Formats: sequence, structure tokens, C-alpha cells
Amino acid sequence: MNSNPPRHRRPSSADTRARIISVASEYFTRKPFSKISLKEIADEAGVSAPLIIKYFRTKEGLLENLIDFSPMRDVICDADFDDIGRSLADDAINGERSGTASLIALLMATAGSQAAVRTVTDKFQETIGGALFDRIREEAPGVVDDDDAEQRCQYALAMYTGLCTVLINYTRGIPIEGPAAVDSYGAHIQNVIASPIGALTDAAPAAD
Repeated sequence: MNSNPPRHRRPSSADTRARIISVASEYFTRKPFSKISLKEIADEAGVSAPLIIKYFRTKEGLLENLIDFSPMRDVICDADFDDIGRSLADDAINGERSGTASLIALLMATAGSQAAVRTVTDKFQETIGGALFDRIREEAPGVVDDDDAEQRCQYALAMYTGLCTVLINYTRGIPIEGPAAVDSYGAHIQNVIASPIGALTDAAPAAD
């Protein structure tokens, strides 16, 4: 009969990192970024603050590791080209507004911290900008070259992030929910994706 007590497996560094990210995700979506300390994350995750620094270097580094824009990237990759604009508008207006996959939630959480906002927007550009650029370069009508595709991509993403900002600030006088808002903003974003930048003034759809 073996009388030796069972050995408890020590958590691996991957398990520890995952636990820290899980705890941080909860904090970063319910409290302002500037009000969160690494110590409180460490205490709840059952680790030391220096260990978080060892793994992620800074609070912004931790933030970068928990952002997940892959659901929106998948929407851009899977949508019919003619529906990309509407899909982006639908995501901004009707999509999830909490959690680390939501640009709106992340921008709200990081407001007041320039470094944190830059972390969010850089991750957004890396994940979403790359996917949208590829669709435009390969499928948009009349694309001249990579510069043309990049201009359209950045213009469309600026409209998307602008809409997110509008929704964050609850600006009055424009539709902010429902099918009419999705159709309106979707048409504008799609026009940017599908048209040369120089033609936008003449070809822009009328405002609803």
C-alpha cells in the first residue's frame, strides 16, 4: 500500500499567465484602467506583482495580452465584400459592449491613459486593419495599388472608430441603434471601402 501523500502539480508558467490574464480581463472591463493596480490583480490571481511585471513588463503590456479582436476580424474575413461596411456598423451599434473583444468597452476603460489607449488602437490596427486591407486589396473595385487600398482601409476604420466614439459619448441628433442606424452607417463605410478616395465627395450616399 502506498502511504505517500499525492503530489500537487505545480502550476506551469502558461497556467499562471492564463490566470493573471483572466483576472485582469475582469478588472479592465469593470474599472477605469488608471484606477487599477497590478497589486490588486496579483492578489486576486494569487501571485506577486513582481511576477506580473516579469511576464508582462507593464500594465499596458498586460492589457495588450488580453485584448482579443479576433471575433471582429472573423466578421471582416467571412462577410461578403458588399456587406463589410454594414457588418462593421452592426458590430459598433449592436455588438458586444463589454469584455476584451469590444473596442467600445476597451476605449471606455482606458480613457484618461494615453499609453493604454495607444495599446488598444495599435492592437486594433494590427488585427482589424490587416484583415480589412487584404479584403480591399483583393476585392475592391478599381484598386490602383497598395497605397490606394491602405487609404480606403484607414478611412473606413476611422469611420468605425468614430462611430464607436459617438456611441460612447451618446451624441444626440443621429440614429444610434436599430436597423436604420446600421443601414446608414453601413452604407457610408461601404462607400469608403469600395470607392477611390478622390471619388468620395461625389459618390457619398446621402445622409439619412
